Amino acid sequence: MRTSGAILALLALWVCLGVHGFSQEHWVWQNPLPQGNSLNDMQVFDAAHFLAVGDAGTVMRTSDGGVSWDIRFRTAGISGDLNAIYFFDQQTGYAVGDDGTILFTADGGESWIQQTSNSSADLLACHFSHPDTGTVVGAGGTILHTFDGGATWLLQTPPRQFDLHDVFFVTSSRGFVVGEGNAQTGATLLRTLDGG
Repeated sequence: MRTSGAILALLALWVCLGVHGFSQEHWVWQNPLPQGNSLNDMQVFDAAHFLAVGDAGTVMRTSDGGVSWDIRFRTAGISGDLNAIYFFDQQTGYAVGDDGTILFTADGGESWIQQTSNSSADLLACHFSHPDTGTVVGAGGTILHTFDGGATWLLQTPPRQFDLHDVFFVTSSRGFVVGEGNAQTGATLLRTLDGG
């Protein structure tokens, strides 16, 4: 009796595993080997062209909808993580990352130029309302702003020192920043009506 119960249990397990093994998956692995670094942000330009950034200065680009990838590590000599990107068009964009990293590209991510941020904070998000006017936010309440396409970055004094995770401008003057908080103050939500 015990033997037939064990055989029946093994048969049921085999059927369950077999059904799972043959079931159709909804997601297909697109992270090409040998690239194993985490990816933190992505910009989609159209159905065929997009770019992603991630840990260890990783930049990945595709022009065929993800079938093949151009992968770069330690982009512009950066070994820290790249956390966010923002592009105006398929050619012109910025990437921000750990240790105050701000990178600029004018050729769709083929090459990157490091800009001087005057910050050592981990930068977590960026948004540009115009090719020359942008805001970057990050750890410890860091807010950086440029009016000259990143030639200079101005450190602004935030009303709170919590990590800031995202920034978005509805118009060139009206923008929002969101981030962490604590039990006493709640989450951080900042607003500007004068461009920062």
